[in-house]
Amino acid sequence: MGIKKKFLANENEIVYSVNYLTDYRLSSLFLKLNNTVGKTVKHFLIYHGITIFWAILIFVFSSISSLSSPDLGISLQDKWTHLVEFGIFGFLLQRSFVLICGNRFRSYFFTFIIGVVYGALDEIHQLFVDGREADIIDFYADTIGIFVSLVLYYIMKQRKLFFNLTHFFVDF
Repeated sequence: MGIKKKFLANENEIVYSVNYLTDYRLSSLFLKLNNTVGKTVKHFLIYHGITIFWAILIFVFSSISSLSSPDLGISLQDKWTHLVEFGIFGFLLQRSFVLICGNRFRSYFFTFIIGVVYGALDEIHQLFVDGREADIIDFYADTIGIFVSLVLYYIMKQRKLFFNLTHFFVDF
């Protein structure tokens, strides 16, 4: 009888401790979910958001009729501009696909294919803009820009030359 009474006397304590433990686990779960969602949003903005912004920027500049860049005295300046803008786009795309696919061949493959397709669509889009025209050499410059960015990304990754800004922004 003494054991039963002791068990009955502690029944409220047991229920209380189970409720407390459940509440603690639930609140801990909600805190983890909140932190995960916050980090997920930051990851999205850092990786995908910047890439999407750059793609929109390319589209907007392609939509401006008779857009001319200032003369810097560089021969084939227009082609170099295409190479640089799509090189940046390729680098940003690669960072996005590394997050999705990991640092594997697939991320490089998808980056190259999507970058080249976007470059082709950019040139086709310019057919419909007054004062602009599609140029196959511009498309080649876009493709070379994507390819060069992937090679540089690979070299930087192999030599661990990345300063990982992700941890700075996400953990901030």
